[in-house]
Amino acid sequence: NFLAQRLQYSHLLDEDITIGAAIDANLIDFTGSGLDGAQTVSPQLQVNAALTPRLTLSASVGLAVTRLEFNGIEDTTTALAGDASLCRKGERSSFCINGSRQVLPAAIGGALLQTTAGFSYSLRLSERDTVQLSGNYATASQPIAATVGDFESINGFARYERQLNERMRLFVTGGILNTSGNLPTSVSNVQGLIGITTNFGQTQ
Repeated sequence: NFLAQRLQYSHLLDEDITIGAAIDANLIDFTGSGLDGAQTVSPQLQVNAALTPRLTLSASVGLAVTRLEFNGIEDTTTALAGDASLCRKGERSSFCINGSRQVLPAAIGGALLQTTAGFSYSLRLSERDTVQLSGNYATASQPIAATVGDFESINGFARYERQLNERMRLFVTGGILNTSGNLPTSVSNVQGLIGITTNFGQTQ
């Protein structure tokens, strides 16, 4: 069970720069395992800036304080946390590179410190056709107790979308996720999806 809460404040300095602060608080309950639970608190400072008319930067930096309860024993650790994204938007395309470092719960138990770096790209081929690509590389390690191992993963994703009419869009997506680390073998998952989205009501 995972409960996440965020309190955030931002202030517009001028038309190009916004600064702010946020604090995230997470409660993690590991049901059916030897772990009792974990709590994380992450205060961060934030900035959003338009570097040029086409280039924007968003970043935050702070700390992640994690307290883990295991068989009646409590342990606390502090790690650097934050995220950053640099995006360039053109007439028909957009490209972003991003990275993050945060504490997340693991489904098999434990709270992992995850570091991620990735990209996303979108290209409008025509008035009706759009292609999107994205990928990331992530590593995750146990910051407190050796309850779970270390992992790394590579994720790739592609999406094609076509506007059928003013109300309907066809999309096809595909992706692959490969996970390895302290496992007997690496694990790969392949995903594919095709569908149609429809807008109801008055269109603009």
